[in-house]
Amino acid sequence: MVITTKSAIHLVLLTMSGSVGSWAANGTGNQDFPVAVRLLSPDQVSAPDLRGAKEVASAILASAGVHVRWQGGDTIQPAAETIDIRFVHSKLLSTTPRSVAEASGDRITVFLDRVSDYANRNPLYMPRVLGHVLAHEIGHVLQGTGRHSRTGVMKAHWDEDDYTTMRSKNIEFTREDAVAIASHLAQNRARATARATE
Repeated sequence: MVITTKSAIHLVLLTMSGSVGSWAANGTGNQDFPVAVRLLSPDQVSAPDLRGAKEVASAILASAGVHVRWQGGDTIQPAAETIDIRFVHSKLLSTTPRSVAEASGDRITVFLDRVSDYANRNPLYMPRVLGHVLAHEIGHVLQGTGRHSRTGVMKAHWDEDDYTTMRSKNIEFTREDAVAIASHLAQNRARATARATE
C-alpha cells in the first residue's frame, strides 16, 4: 500500500482521536480542524496581491489537509485554531536580517518589503511568493514548533530554484510536515475537549 500525505494524516488523526465512528462519519482529515486566520492590517497589501496570496496559501495548506477561514477585522468565527497575521515593513523594526516573516505563538509578522525584494518587485510574482510565506509561517504555528525541513515549503531558506518554482507552481508540505500538523492539531483538539468536559 502506498501511503500518501493525506492517508498519513488520516492515520494520525484516527490514532490520536480515538473515535472511529467520528472519523468514519467525517472522513476529511484536518478538515475537522478549521483554522481561522485573521489579517490585522490587510490595507498594507494591495487587494490583488492579498487575494492571490490567500489563494496560493489556501491551496498549499489544503495539500496538508488544513482548511483556512480568512478573516479581517475583529470578527472571528469559531475555529479550532486562530492565527493573527500583520503586515509591516522591516525598516520600521529591528528584525533578523533576510527574514521575510516570523511567527511567535499564534501571531505572525510578515515583512512586505522583503517579500517584495524576493519577488523581484514583480507584481506577477508578489502574490505567489507572499502566499508561500503565509503557508510557511502558518505551518510553524500549526506544528507548534520552529523546526524546518530539508525540502518543501517548510525549508529554512528558499534558494533561487525555489523562488523560480513558486512563480509557476506551489511548493507543498512534505509528508512529515503534514503529519506533524495533524498531530499538533489533534493534540490541541484533545486538550480543548478535555477542558470542555471538566
